[in-house]
Amino acid sequence: MAKKKKKLSRFNASIRRFFDGDGFDEGIERVDTGTLTELAQAVGLFPESWEREALIRLLRRTWSDADIDTRADITAFFTAEGRIYPSPRTKEPSRERSDKINAILETMDVTPEEARALHNAFIEVRTKKITPQKLEAKLAHYRFEQKRTRIEKACEGRFDAGDRFEFNAVLSYSIFGETFNKIHPLKTPAFSFTYLNDTEETELIDEIQKAKAAL
Repeated sequence: MAKKKKKLSRFNASIRRFFDGDGFDEGIERVDTGTLTELAQAVGLFPESWEREALIRLLRRTWSDADIDTRADITAFFTAEGRIYPSPRTKEPSRERSDKINAILETMDVTPEEARALHNAFIEVRTKKITPQKLEAKLAHYRFEQKRTRIEKACEGRFDAGDRFEFNAVLSYSIFGETFNKIHPLKTPAFSFTYLNDTEETELIDEIQKAKAAL
C-alpha cells in the first residue's frame, strides 16, 4: 500500500509540471476542449456528453479515483504533448525563500537547468521547511526522471508504473498464405528502481534493447 501511495504521489508531482505548479483539478480547467477530448479518448473514457464541463468533471473524477496505470497514461499524454498550461495567478516568490535556496545551491554541484528546476519545485514551500537534505533528495529525483526520459527517447517507448518498458512492435503474421504486419504494444520484464537508478545510462539502453529483442 505504501509503495502504491508513493507512486500515486509521484504522478501528482509530475502533473504539476504541465499546470505551472497547480494540481490536476485546477490545471485541467485551462486545457482546451479539443485536447480534453483527445485525452478522454486516449485513456479509454466514453462520456455521456462531450461538452467541456462534462469532460472536466469526468477527467477530475477519473484522476481522483484512478489506479496507477491510469494516472501513468494521463501523465504520459501530457508528457507527449509537451505543453505547459500557465497559471493565471500572479506568483510573487519570496526573496527570503529564493535567497535560502540559492545559498544551499552554492554548496551543491548543479547545472543552471537543475537550479531552475529546484527553485520551481520549492516555489510554494515555506522557507523554514527548505533544507539541504530536501534539495538533495529533489535533485536526485529530478536527475532520475531526466535519465528515464532520455532512455525512453533512445529506446522508443516508455516505462509504465511498474517500471516495465512498454513499446510498440511490428509483428508479422502468416495466415492462409497471406502475410501481414500488425503493431502490438509489448512490455519487457520490470527493472528494479535500484538498477535503473545506479546503472549507467548507456548500459541501461543496451539492456532494454536486448530485452525488447527477446520478446
